[in-house]
Amino acid sequence: MAETKMNTGKVRLSYPHLFQKDQNEKYSLVALIPKTDTATVQKMVEICKSLYMEHKNDLFKGLLFEEVAVPYHDGDGRKPKGGEYGPECKGHYVLSAKSKSKPLVIGRDKMPITDEEDVYPGTWARVSVGFGVYNNSGSRGICCFLNGVKSYATGERFGTTFTADGFDDGYDDSDMLED
Repeated sequence: MAETKMNTGKVRLSYPHLFQKDQNEKYSLVALIPKTDTATVQKMVEICKSLYMEHKNDLFKGLLFEEVAVPYHDGDGRKPKGGEYGPECKGHYVLSAKSKSKPLVIGRDKMPITDEEDVYPGTWARVSVGFGVYNNSGSRGICCFLNGVKSYATGERFGTTFTADGFDDGYDDSDMLED
């Protein structure tokens, strides 16, 4: 059996649900892997291909590797279910990872991070993941399990952050004061 675990190089986190479960009752994240990080990309693809080869005569019988669902996609292309990726995905591979168990979340100093605000969409990190195969109601493919996150540096937050200054639009709200 081939090695199925790996640590990424430096990635940007998107949609991190590391402290509370997401709507699917799982901890999850999307890691944006720069296409220039050929070592991480190569290792990820090699693991997925080795899992395919291991199961091509049973679980994936009749399917080519290109037809098997994988947890990574080209951020310059289209999403598997249609639509374009956001601008933050351009020049990256988009890797989705999930876990039923709470992942380890540490800082550069290897000390636990407990404040959710310290790991947000746009944070730079390394991610520890494992890959496996699935067969759920006829849906077959390769999935990615989230083991842990090592946060390295703050990055520009994806999306917008609203501050109190957002109300400085010249509106006269003096008549809204209570007597």
